[in-house]
Amino acid sequence: MCKVSVIIAAYNAEQYIKVAVESILNQTHQNLELIICDDYSTDNTVGIIKKLMDEDNRIVLLKNDKNMRAAVTRNKCLEVAQGEFIAIQDADDFSHPLRLEKQVNFLKKNNDYDFVSSRMFKFDENDDFNILLELSPNSSEFSYKLPYIESPKNKDFLFRLPYTHAATMFRSNAINSVHGYRVSKETVRGQDADLFMRLHAVGYKGFNLNESLYYYFEGKEAFKRKKYKYRIHSAIIRYRGFKALGLMPIGYIYIIKPLIVGIIPVGILQWYKK
Repeated sequence: MCKVSVIIAAYNAEQYIKVAVESILNQTHQNLELIICDDYSTDNTVGIIKKLMDEDNRIVLLKNDKNMRAAVTRNKCLEVAQGEFIAIQDADDFSHPLRLEKQVNFLKKNNDYDFVSSRMFKFDENDDFNILLELSPNSSEFSYKLPYIESPKNKDFLFRLPYTHAATMFRSNAINSVHGYRVSKETVRGQDADLFMRLHAVGYKGFNLNESLYYYFEGKEAFKRKKYKYRIHSAIIRYRGFKALGLMPIGYIYIIKPLIVGIIPVGILQWYKK
């Protein structure tokens, strides 16, 4: 059974970290290590993780001496990961029990693909975890209604990010060959898009399973946190990525998209997302 290294970058996640961790420890695929790097939390995130460590020795805890943000924090996890495969898990989300098993099986059977993601369910503060866990991966209830692309091509990055980062499993040699996440002011929020475009640019291929194997938390404050400066950073990431993918000059049209979206009132965006 192939070993999987699951990595979590955690910051002030005391409300959800226990559910996130237990969703990994309770996977049907049990040959795993769970590497959590705490990004200098000011709440009880570390205390909760330490209590879980007493119950399961597969958990590895790393800690930053100051707040370094997600790209640096995930890279620290990658430095110590021992698994053949690397799976991402966000600290405020959780995974379906079959997630790792299905993703490992896919990568073992399909050597021409270097990473695999899936569809996902979306929930917020008002949803019941127990109800969510009872959902079939093929259920349409709570599903995140994004266009499904089975095997994305370079051109698909023009329209949106064609993979769900937090639901992705990578071959370790693929993500390590591009040196993990790029650390810069632009990738404070957009390190996922940057990573996937760099992987595609050097010839790696990804696949999306047509099942919802991940539960994505989108709280009611999510839109309020999207400052305009991050739209500018997104445009910079797109410019670099589209250039590397050979998507210019048509890419210029899509580079300005986040800048335009950033000036649309939050109320309209929330209505459109429903």
